[in-house]
Amino acid sequence: TNKFCSAIYKVEDRYVSYLDKEWLCTLRHEVYRREGRYKKDARTDFDQVNHRAHFKNFLDKSEKDFDIPPGVQDPLSMAYFFRLVPIELGKTIQFSVCNNEGVYSLYGVPESTWLVRVPGSGRMGSFLLQPYAKLDGKDVKKGKAAGYFSCDDRRVPLLASVKGPVFTEVIGYLDKSE
Repeated sequence: TNKFCSAIYKVEDRYVSYLDKEWLCTLRHEVYRREGRYKKDARTDFDQVNHRAHFKNFLDKSEKDFDIPPGVQDPLSMAYFFRLVPIELGKTIQFSVCNNEGVYSLYGVPESTWLVRVPGSGRMGSFLLQPYAKLDGKDVKKGKAAGYFSCDDRRVPLLASVKGPVFTEVIGYLDKSE
């Protein structure tokens, strides 16, 4: 958060992902969250061969082993992996994403193309993706997300918004491209 927002509710989160560069799947995901009085330090290690994961919360000392689908991603590696899969407008894409101890099915249909203005780069062709998620076969109703990505092979994120359940909206945009 910036100085003004930090005076009300300070957020200092850090996420770290380790990705196997040959298999393009996650090996470890670390979370260090500081949001107001809430704290969380946790790690999930992924055994992609045996399709198992081990979650450990370093603050409350809880641990859990659970099954994972082949090629599961974490929230950060999924964003990288997304840039590499073939995309066709109107065709559904699906990813398995592990966050903490839950494995979500994430779906999206790349929609209409738009020209998005990027300062310093001009207008770039883009497509819109508004993903939705399921956990244990049930729709996840908390929050919404949408993003515009460049239509070229780089699939650069140009503009994104995430709305949380209570008083939360984050908007990110590409300031310049070099």
